[in-house]
Amino acid sequence: ECVGLQTGHWRWSGVCISGHIRIFRSQDIPTIGGMCLQCRTVRVKAQAHLRLVWDSMRTRCSNSKCKSYHNYGGRGITTCSSWNSFNTFWEDMSPSYRPGLTLDRINNNGNYEPNNCRWATHQEQSDNTRRPKLKKHFQQLADKQGLGLRAVYSRYYRHKDCSGDLA
Repeated sequence: ECVGLQTGHWRWSGVCISGHIRIFRSQDIPTIGGMCLQCRTVRVKAQAHLRLVWDSMRTRCSNSKCKSYHNYGGRGITTCSSWNSFNTFWEDMSPSYRPGLTLDRINNNGNYEPNNCRWATHQEQSDNTRRPKLKKHFQQLADKQGLGLRAVYSRYYRHKDCSGDLA
């Protein structure tokens, strides 16, 4: 719907494919998949970030010179063959991606594949490690005593006794 002429350009009201109501200049009317400029910008940023995540994931699993290789490829963790293509990884994982989340394997001994990966917060990811029991125990002590996790760690290592009251 035309909303008039402003600053020498015809303006149009419309809804982009993401559902945003926008006012467009004639030359900016959505043409790429029906997305407005703002949505395209967000998508491009997400694609760039997910490409880095994808590349890091593959490097950790396949490059023995990678600093983290011993925790991934060195333990036999691989990426599924369909994720050798970024486009497939994007199709599988981008719908649930939100900024601030990290790629997490649900089963830490499992491979990087669609049914074993999710986007998680840093806290969720740190809870989902190979060493969760001791950390969970420390967190419970911290919560019980009203202390920070770092304080419980330092008291544990100072006294080498985590079975009693650390306050």
